[in-house]
Amino acid sequence: MESSVKLGKNNGVTLFILDHRRANAIDNELLEILSSRLAQIDADEPLLLMGNGKFFSAGLDLLYCETLSKSEFENFIEKFQHLLLQLVDRPGPVTALLNGHAVAGGFLLAAGADRVLLRPGPYAIGLNEAKLGFSLPAVPLAILKNTFPDCLKRITGRHEFYTPEQIAVFSPFEICVQTDLATICKKVRAWAGDGGWAQRKKARRKAVHSDLQSNRADAMQRFYREWWSEKAVSARTEIIGALKGKNG
Repeated sequence: MESSVKLGKNNGVTLFILDHRRANAIDNELLEILSSRLAQIDADEPLLLMGNGKFFSAGLDLLYCETLSKSEFENFIEKFQHLLLQLVDRPGPVTALLNGHAVAGGFLLAAGADRVLLRPGPYAIGLNEAKLGFSLPAVPLAILKNTFPDCLKRITGRHEFYTPEQIAVFSPFEICVQTDLATICKKVRAWAGDGGWAQRKKARRKAVHSDLQSNRADAMQRFYREWWSEKAVSARTEIIGALKGKNG
């Protein structure tokens, strides 16, 4: 359990390195570790969240989700949303460094950060919920509305994933040409010290919670209704079958 999130320090930056099974897919174990770690570290220090290589995170673990009852799945989604709000509400700055695939729930985890750095490379970034036939839960949707206010449809409505270079053209995500972790941490520390991020974070936090106050119940009803729809179940069954074939 301890190895699922490796902790470290580098140039005054706290490191969370996801190292959870093959693809850092999000299950209950990973959620609980991340949430617990966030509660334990200094809330004001800069935090850098990154993957362990090929994957930042492949999103929700559908093989795990398949084992859950409807009530268990709803509890799991609430835990995921709680983790995202921990990132949004955390006083100190959070940077996500994408050094591998960050798709579906993995993309949402990255979007919860205050700043996202992209290492160049042939990996996929983005969402697939439109293609699979369901909407987003309330917290991720509120975060995206206030992270991509000018390009939300390009994030939520696309049926194919982006490359780092493609998404950096129109979004706040930034290409990071540095490859040495120490240099990247110095960059993160310098950005955290300029003070401008704090006002932007405060404004986003306020907007996210305002949106949730108005729209949370309706968004969650729609998400669960569509998640269990015939179209979405069929699409997930196809994906799960492929995953079982790879794992088998």
